[in-house]
Amino acid sequence: MSKRRQPPAPPRTKAEALARVAQLERQVRRLARQLASSARRADDAVRESAEGQRALTGALEQQTATAEVLRVIARARPLTFVPCST
Repeated sequence: MSKRRQPPAPPRTKAEALARVAQLERQVRRLARQLASSARRADDAVRESAEGQRALTGALEQQTATAEVLRVIARARPLTFVPCST
C-alpha cells in the first residue's frame, strides 16, 4: 500500500502563493516536455513497427514465390541429359 503525499499547507501570504504558483508552473512545463518526449518515442515506435511489418510482408511474399517455383520444379519431368563428346 503506497503512502499518499499530504497536500501542502495553504499559503499564508501572497508571496507564498505566488511562489507556489511558480513552482506548479515549472512542474507543468516539465511534465509537458516529458509528455512530448513520450509522444515522439511512441511515434518512432509505431513507424519502426510499420517498417518491420512491411519488411516481413516482403520476405513472406518472396518465400511464397520461391516455394511456388520449387513446387513447379518438383512436379516437372526429369530432364534427360545426353552426353556430348568434345
